[in-house]
Amino acid sequence: MSIVSDADINLWMGLTDGTADSTMAEGIRDEVEAQVKNMCHRDFEETTYIAEAYDGTGHKDLQLKQYPVTRVKSLAISRVDALKVYNDGSGVTTAQAAVISTPPAAVTGVRLTEDGTDNTDVAFSTYATLTTVTAAIDAVSNWNAEVMGGYGSKKSTELIATPDLFCVSTDYAMFELPSDYVTQYEIYQDEGRLSYWGGFPVGTKNVTVTYTAVFTPADLEEAIKLVVQEVYRLRKEDAFGLAHLQLGDLRMDFEAVCPSKALAVFKRYQRRDHWFGGQ
Repeated sequence: MSIVSDADINLWMGLTDGTADSTMAEGIRDEVEAQVKNMCHRDFEETTYIAEAYDGTGHKDLQLKQYPVTRVKSLAISRVDALKVYNDGSGVTTAQAAVISTPPAAVTGVRLTEDGTDNTDVAFSTYATLTTVTAAIDAVSNWNAEVMGGYGSKKSTELIATPDLFCVSTDYAMFELPSDYVTQYEIYQDEGRLSYWGGFPVGTKNVTVTYTAVFTPADLEEAIKLVVQEVYRLRKEDAFGLAHLQLGDLRMDFEAVCPSKALAVFKRYQRRDHWFGGQ
C-alpha cells in the first residue's frame, strides 16, 4: 500500500491514469516512498508488526519502533524452544534452516538450504501447525524435525523469524515461540511506548510484541508529491543526464533532488528512539 495513492499522484501531476506518463509518475512515487521510509526509519501506512523482537533491558519501559500505536495484540517477555531441525545427509557439508518472513507482516515458512542451494521452502500457508511443519520437513531427503515441549498444536505462524542457522548432524537449528505473555501493562499510544510494572527482563531479542501502528500526516504526503514532481521533471527534461534515473541513483542523491520544503518535512518525521529510565 502506498502513502500517496495512484489517484492522488496523478491528480497532483495533472496526468491521466493508465498512460505512460502516469506509470512513470507512479514508479517514481514508489522509489521516493521507499527512500522516505529509509530516511525516517519508520513506515507510515497502517501496518501490523508481528512478533517484533526487542532486547529486554531490565527497565519498565519499552520503546516500539513504529508509532503512534493503534493496537497491541500481544506482549511476551521470553521465548521457548519449539522446533528442532537438522540435516543428517551423508556427504552433506553445509546445511542451514531459517524461519523466513515478509517484513513486517508475518513469518511465511521454513527455508532449508543444503550445500549452498535453497532446495525447499515449507510454507506455513500449507502447513499450519508445528506438527504438520515437522512432517513436511521429515519428508524432505536428508532433513529431520522434532517438535519440542508438546507445542505441536501451535500455529506455525507463531514461530519467531531467524537468520539461516547451521544445522548439520549434531548441530541443529532451534526455532522458538514467544512465551510468558503479559497482560498488565500500559500503552502510551502517541509515543509508541509500553510500560510494564515488572520490568522487561534482560535478554537478547527476548521481548516480542505484535502491534498495529499508523502515521500518515498530510504534510508528509505533500512533501512526497513535491519530490515526485521534481524527479519526474528531471527525467522528462533529461536534466543532468538523469532521464533514465533508476532507484540506485535516487538512493545516492535522494537529498539532492528533494526541494528544501520537502526535505525539512522528512527530517521532522525521522524516528528517534528514546531510552526510558526507571525500575
